[in-house]
Amino acid sequence: MRRCKLARQLNYNKPNITTLDNKLKIICYSIPSATSVSVTATVGTGSRYETNSNAGISHFLEHILFKGTSNWPTAQILTGAIENTGGDINALTSKDYTSYCIKVPHPHWETALSVLTDMSMKPLLIPKEIEKEREIIHEELRMYTDHPSYFADFGIDEIMFPNHPLGKEIIGTHNSVDAITKEHLLEYMTTQYAPNNTVFTIVGKFEESRILEYMNNTTSNWEAQQKINFQPYTSSANKTSNHFFKEQGSDQTYMNLGMYSLSSESSKSAGLALLNIIFGEGMSSRLFIKAREELSLAYDISSNYIQHHDCGTWIISCGCDHSKFQLATDCILEELNNLTTTISETELAQAKKYAIGRLLLNMEDTERLATSIGHRAILTNDTFDFNDIMDEWNKITLQDITELASKLVNGGPKFLSASGTNLSSDQFGL
Repeated sequence: MRRCKLARQLNYNKPNITTLDNKLKIICYSIPSATSVSVTATVGTGSRYETNSNAGISHFLEHILFKGTSNWPTAQILTGAIENTGGDINALTSKDYTSYCIKVPHPHWETALSVLTDMSMKPLLIPKEIEKEREIIHEELRMYTDHPSYFADFGIDEIMFPNHPLGKEIIGTHNSVDAITKEHLLEYMTTQYAPNNTVFTIVGKFEESRILEYMNNTTSNWEAQQKINFQPYTSSANKTSNHFFKEQGSDQTYMNLGMYSLSSESSKSAGLALLNIIFGEGMSSRLFIKAREELSLAYDISSNYIQHHDCGTWIISCGCDHSKFQLATDCILEELNNLTTTISETELAQAKKYAIGRLLLNMEDTERLATSIGHRAILTNDTFDFNDIMDEWNKITLQDITELASKLVNGGPKFLSASGTNLSSDQFGL
């Protein structure tokens, strides 16, 4: 199989990983030409580690860590320390991990690490601030549920993972958010925000020896803990339905059509990335060309895959006029069936160039790269070796990609969630 010439000619250093005595992992990737440094703290906890009674606690805790720490006692002081350098600070909670990222001009790397280590180890958890943030989270939930597309996104998880944390809303519910106390937050943080469950990633211009010295000195009293384990997903879970419909007034019908996919540990993950590019990633993908350019069914239509520790999903999303929704559904199913038999060598070669090109472009963005490295380390316990990743893509054959397409498309059930007006299962021939 002929490899992409660009990938063969380039060679990139592998990020350096150091594990401290308390099991905290520090991953450094130096880019001497960068003008910035990005620091992430990725914690191996998210909504799938929760129960019905504390649903949303991972997201709640993410918010509270911005409200003040031992060395940065208020939200204004904490965020101001970063923004006054011209930098950015942000965070996200997913089902598998919670991630905090700071990007600053490279001379301010120590400030970034100081803020992130303090947030991870010494949050104040002030009761008054907890109550204020509780109301903010209620508003955030109201903001999401005002959008019809939200219910299409939420519904697909609910029907694919019924009665399981993976099928629940990351932010929780109004009732579960109201039930979370300071004691709950402290207990959850003590077990989950532990050095043996956290990865710090530093990308950009810095001296690695100074980074490691700083982290050793700052986190030496941070002790490893017995963390909470997640509830494994089993395909034998009782499924009540393969469709979810939410009536909500809108000018469009929003939908997600989903299938089960691969876990983050799968040896076929490289093939999944290429398959998704061919099918529904970008404006030159099969799905976009057919549904938008040829049939004018949707302004935007795409596919995306999510890989958890033990399972995964492959989701096609779009919004279209109510009258065109059946046609859009039929179009997606037809293109999925075609995918199992008609992928060409040319398409596969183009997908490889696309994947490698995107990786190279992402390597110019210290924040995106730091985040990607941290997420991969938590999900796969693997460092981000750029050469290995490109080699994996280049080794994929047409037979590999065709077999994977057939396995995903024909190997299990399909699920449909939709939100809009006058929806029914009869409308979509289910």
